[in-house]
Amino acid sequence: MNNCTTKLQVIDEAEVKEFVLNLVESVINSNDPHLLIASKEPFENLFGTISYDYSGNVRRLAKADHDTLINYLYESEQVGDGPNLYGLLSHLFINEWTATYVSNSGKAWTSYWDLVTSEFDRWRYDNFEVMDDDEELTEIYFELDYMCEEICKAEDFSPYLDSIINSLD
Repeated sequence: MNNCTTKLQVIDEAEVKEFVLNLVESVINSNDPHLLIASKEPFENLFGTISYDYSGNVRRLAKADHDTLINYLYESEQVGDGPNLYGLLSHLFINEWTATYVSNSGKAWTSYWDLVTSEFDRWRYDNFEVMDDDEELTEIYFELDYMCEEICKAEDFSPYLDSIINSLD
């Protein structure tokens, strides 16, 4: 990666990388890690019949889940979010969800990656001109978004996972 220049400002990649990795550490240190567990929850639909929600549930991560989590990361490598920090953050959840309003998948569990991108968005809006005069997103918005994800995809997950596992009771 090299520095990207726009009309309004220069993105310092080293500064962005430092911010992203500090943000990841903050998310890891301030949340209890959970794993998403597949489940089938019955509910009565509007027609009075039984339907099922397949959103799953989360349970608190335990030290014994270390190998399971690593297996998830290597299995997901085939879909592009494999054994790297991005993959780890995508496979760890907090005990919080939002409604999806999608049939049979009503809960979107909040992942560590969701928390990172949410905070990154705030930082991006606070520090860069991401909207032009026509209220359109500028190129810098997309460059920063890409950089955040690529930083996490290039980073080894092992030290972060070790830190998480070591912090568990």
